[in-house]
Amino acid sequence: MTFRQFDLTTRLTAFGILLFVVAQCYFGFSERAISWDSFGYYLYLPYTFIYNDLSFSDLSHVQSMANLYESTDTLYQLTYVPNGNHVIKYPVGMAILIAPFFFIGHLLAFLLGYPADGFSAPYDCMVSVGNLVYVIIGLIFIRKVLLHFFSPRITLIVLFGVVIGTNYLYMATTGAGNSHVPLFTLHALALYLTIKWHIAPTIKNSLMFGAVVGLMIITRPTEILFLVIPLFWGVKSIKGFFLKYYDLITKNSLSLIVFSAVIIAIGFIQLFYWKKITGEWLFYSYDNAGEGFDFVHPYLKEFLFSYRKGWFLYTPIMLLATIGLVCTLFKKYVFGISILLFVGLNIWVLSSWSCWWYAGSYSQRSVVQSYPEMALALGAILTFGANYLWLRIVLYTSVALMILLNLFQTWQFDERIINGSRMSKEYYWKVFGKTSVPNGAESLLMINRPSVQKTTPEDISQYKKVKSIFTKKEVVFSEDQEFVDFERFEYYKLTNEDHGWIKLSGKSTVNHRGSDEDFLMVTCFTHLIEQDEKYSYVTWSPTEMPNYSKDSVTNYFEFWYLTPEVRSVDDKFLFEIWNRAKSNVKIEDLRLEIFTKK
Repeated sequence: MTFRQFDLTTRLTAFGILLFVVAQCYFGFSERAISWDSFGYYLYLPYTFIYNDLSFSDLSHVQSMANLYESTDTLYQLTYVPNGNHVIKYPVGMAILIAPFFFIGHLLAFLLGYPADGFSAPYDCMVSVGNLVYVIIGLIFIRKVLLHFFSPRITLIVLFGVVIGTNYLYMATTGAGNSHVPLFTLHALALYLTIKWHIAPTIKNSLMFGAVVGLMIITRPTEILFLVIPLFWGVKSIKGFFLKYYDLITKNSLSLIVFSAVIIAIGFIQLFYWKKITGEWLFYSYDNAGEGFDFVHPYLKEFLFSYRKGWFLYTPIMLLATIGLVCTLFKKYVFGISILLFVGLNIWVLSSWSCWWYAGSYSQRSVVQSYPEMALALGAILTFGANYLWLRIVLYTSVALMILLNLFQTWQFDERIINGSRMSKEYYWKVFGKTSVPNGAESLLMINRPSVQKTTPEDISQYKKVKSIFTKKEVVFSEDQEFVDFERFEYYKLTNEDHGWIKLSGKSTVNHRGSDEDFLMVTCFTHLIEQDEKYSYVTWSPTEMPNYSKDSVTNYFEFWYLTPEVRSVDDKFLFEIWNRAKSNVKIEDLRLEIFTKK
């Protein structure tokens, strides 16, 4: 069969994929694919197959690699374990997905004379190539899924809407090394296998289906929600649900067992890793108390509509797809209830994460992997609209405008006109439709929170003193007193603003200096989990002051602490003195004051 013998939509899809590949090769790959979060996903590979050391009990080597290739500023990707090891923060699935490209990169490093250290240019390049391969596979299979339910024309429109009308475009072209694009492909594969398995629940299909779903879960644990889809696939009533499983259990129980067993077996890869490194079968590697789930009070409004990172604001075509979920029920598609339940649960879980803006990215990157499911909903509403000329015109025009808006705003993001995490309503409209940042517009952005907390306000004149948190005329402690504690204050009692600067000042007299640091002042916030766990922890020493004199027993100090993005307004500000130096000290006129923007 020649290329001309394929139908028009097939040729246009193939041409679109080819154009995407050519554009990617022409404009280049990510400057550094193995960096930041992707550095953490990737660590499994070199430290298993090159260095044979996944314990990371000594961080000197991985720190040297990070410094050499400028992969990350801090090793936040590793979590300390009480037995002295460090566990990789992220699950193992992404490493499995990019393993074939790692081995190709390893071979190329030898052949081309690059350092075969797991991080040099051939490895980095192959991670980007792997990302492109997953893009192509994902588009092929999501097209197969769409064609099963919709016409070739609707399929083509949906494909272009999802690929160039959403933030998938940015993740596919610049997000190499991250999990979202490979997971998009796994979702597309899983939907394809869901269709096949429900038509023919054979052992072969069960093995493949279980393997894909299991790999999804150990790549990102929240992908376990995908199981809702096969669970409710084809179900249109409560009676239908029970009839479906009665039929499966009585006729295809072995296939169900195989499907479940494969998922569990793949899950044990992660469990074995945790057991080996931590001594525990289950281990929670996210040790920052400032981040976590709050399923009772999700950030739905912010997640969907905020100017900072609102999914529907920056990716409006997904609002259209969400409306299409109703059409899936109205038209009684076989996937209707299952997709609706999955999307609802997925958004609820993703918006329950306290850091709901998910770092510096365009739109909500955490939803990208679920776009195959959203594509079905988008196809449903476009198919519904095809029955009415006026509605078809409205929908097609809306899709076209949304694609154009996404292309322009993606360009704005790439040009740093749209900020990845600091957007505000005022700034958004100031740069809307602009090809450069207007003069003075940057002052409208949210506060820039540096990665290193020890900083000072850039322009304190823009801030005003709100209140004194507390003042102490005199505080005295000696060598045998390690900690001096003070009252803790809930964030909402300090300020109602999104941030504040806390000024620490006073005069210290050291009668006996235990070490060069004199003593330490500790500032942080605490969040009640099982006990008050600390985050945004910073220590200050008077010796850091520019005018500090070791020859003088008396020194003045002044420090500034920028409040973090608190997990809850009930989280408490903690200030304490840590006499680690075992000094004998008197502090006079100790003041803690909070300043907010005028």
